[in-house]
Amino acid sequence: MFHGVAVDGSCSCIPVQAQFVEDADGDEEGEDAYGDGFDNNPMSTGTRKRGSSTTDTTTSVAKKSKALLLNKAIQELQSDIKELQYDIKELQFGIKDANQNLHFRSNKAIKEKQEKEEVDQQIDRCLRMAMECGATEQSEEYFMATTLFEKEYNRKIFCKFNTAEGRFMWLKRWCQRSRG
Repeated sequence: MFHGVAVDGSCSCIPVQAQFVEDADGDEEGEDAYGDGFDNNPMSTGTRKRGSSTTDTTTSVAKKSKALLLNKAIQELQSDIKELQYDIKELQFGIKDANQNLHFRSNKAIKEKQEKEEVDQQIDRCLRMAMECGATEQSEEYFMATTLFEKEYNRKIFCKFNTAEGRFMWLKRWCQRSRG
């Protein structure tokens, strides 16, 4: 591929500020002194290839404007990426907060359910104790017990009695009191 090609450095360029250098042998268009469009340097002797120009083209206006547009587009993309990263962090925080709220609500619901079950167990225990002390399901004392045991205070008092007779008398007194 590179057979017969010699590198002398005339093709390489170094970017510098915009300076237009006139070709000493030709005109501004890059023509050589003979006007045939071919440079007669040792690299191109015997070939009909056009030689490289000595004019600096790395800082042309078109390339500068494209570079500025490209830089501006990159900056806008970077700004958009930063905004998206911020939005993602906000969403992650929102999801975390929502999960915590959901966890809190589910724990609260579980706790309320456990408390209700505990109250139901206390009422059942008190009603069993009422039956053990002599209040049958058809009696006025049993009906009074179902009304009284709605309140935690009454359940605690009923359970504090040491004897079955004391519990039954407490229920009887409530029945007398409710009659007036």
